[in-house]
Amino acid sequence: MRIGPATAGGSRKREASEEISRTRRQTPESRFNRLIGQLTAKTVDSQTRGTYGSVSNRDLVEVECYVDVPSAARAIAHAGELAGIAHLASAFGTMIDGETRSALDGMSALSERAGGSVVATGETNENEATFVFKLDADKLRVAVDELEGDAVVVGQVIKKWPEGESHPMITIPGINLLSRAERRKMAKEQRATSDGTDDATIPGPGITVNVIAIFR
Repeated sequence: MRIGPATAGGSRKREASEEISRTRRQTPESRFNRLIGQLTAKTVDSQTRGTYGSVSNRDLVEVECYVDVPSAARAIAHAGELAGIAHLASAFGTMIDGETRSALDGMSALSERAGGSVVATGETNENEATFVFKLDADKLRVAVDELEGDAVVVGQVIKKWPEGESHPMITIPGINLLSRAERRKMAKEQRATSDGTDDATIPGPGITVNVIAIFR
């Protein structure tokens, strides 16, 4: 009479133990595979035409594109390191002019406000909308400098802006690297000093995506 319940109890313990073991073995990749299998995403690639009009806010998308990190974004990502090197150089007697030091300190402060986020762009076709992604550096498996290249990005569309409308990289709609007041001030200064063709400005049509995963 005692064997049945004891066996059942032992079985439940083994099942619980096996479930815990499976949970512990879950990797980010396996969790993503389980998630994506339950979702329906719109595929956007080099063959897609009219990309801007084919996706809407809140759409889940799987974008096959060429990922690039603009030089301005790289500078922000490495600003703290550059500022540290400059201060170290000064300590050893190397002259750093005031303008350069001020620029480095400003970039370093901006990097801190960004909280380790990296802005990247994705191009599917030369004549199509530019995708913009905010990536958390601490979640990347590779260095920022190694991101460039063909990749698949899965995420949710959060903002779109049309052709003829340009935005500074750090004030891209949907990417809150700065406070609202700072974004307005930065956008105003950018409009007054830029023709919209520099590396720090992204012209429309553009699509901002909240990234779930990026892989090759």
